[in-house]
Amino acid sequence: TGLGSAFMVDGRLVYGANFMSGEIGYYIEKDDFIRGKKNALENFGVAENKVSGSALEKLFPSCEEFFDLERKGDEKALKVMEAFLLNLSLIIANSISLLNPEKVILSGGISESIQGHIETIRGHVANLTPAPVKIEIGLLGNWDISIFKK
Repeated sequence: TGLGSAFMVDGRLVYGANFMSGEIGYYIEKDDFIRGKKNALENFGVAENKVSGSALEKLFPSCEEFFDLERKGDEKALKVMEAFLLNLSLIIANSISLLNPEKVILSGGISESIQGHIETIRGHVANLTPAPVKIEIGLLGNWDISIFKK
């Protein structure tokens, strides 16, 4: 339902100084700042409110219904998908420019649903950053990380 990431360097997970590495849901753009949007701990971040299952469920009764309408060519769903893909691509491109990874792997429930749009994402990202990178959909599918919590 949210937006997050993890970074691996030389086979090791990067945690960050405050264990907040990968909190890409907190990315913010100039227009967000001008509109007074802010990030706060324990809340969905500005980017997460644009690119996540929860963001889609603010506009549609469910993600499933959104993706069904988008596949059927619904005008509103198509416009939301266009914005969703561009915002996701901006997040990916900025992360690539910062970290220069070999590969970006999209995973989780939403990634499975946007698999048919992977070429659009790759194209946007290639236009947004000169750094070469492979972008793929993960093979693990959608799994519940709560099993790892104590």
